[in-house]
Amino acid sequence: MDQEKFVSSFGKHTVPAELLRLVAFEATQGGKWFAESFELKGIDRSGLSTYSTDERFLSRLFPFAIADGTGSEYALWLAEESQSLEEAPVVGFGSEGGAQVVGCNIRDLLEILASDVEPMLDWDRVFYYVGDDHEASQGHDAYVEWLTDVLGRVPNRTADEVVLAAQQQYGARFDTWAKPYMPR
Repeated sequence: MDQEKFVSSFGKHTVPAELLRLVAFEATQGGKWFAESFELKGIDRSGLSTYSTDERFLSRLFPFAIADGTGSEYALWLAEESQSLEEAPVVGFGSEGGAQVVGCNIRDLLEILASDVEPMLDWDRVFYYVGDDHEASQGHDAYVEWLTDVLGRVPNRTADEVVLAAQQQYGARFDTWAKPYMPR
């Protein structure tokens, strides 16, 4: 992903510094995945429009990455209109439906990516599954090394532990906010 194009897709909003660093890191990988099926993309709300076309819904969500091999997405959610994207929770939107808070902020998502697994998202929950035949992504070791520098420590929580903490802080709030736009 070209960093200038990525930044311009956010319009008037400032891209979180750690997300910019991730764009720069991804560029060093020569197309190799560093986390299972994860891929950065510019802001494109067309996938979210399958949930709702209401501008009040779409204007508070910034889908910035593909989350899995079926087209699920990660988006930053402005829980408050005045909130910065740096502080925004991360929500996963499933390709078959369902949306769940997965991280309290972009740093949480970076930690999830260290698990090198893709999410299983639906209306009731999200979890990260590692199958018996799972093989590490080609760029995963380089990512963990890079992430240790960014976070200042080795990630020590599993993806599901990160999600649980985010769900406790933002899950009910997101569900309440999204319900008028995404009736089941």
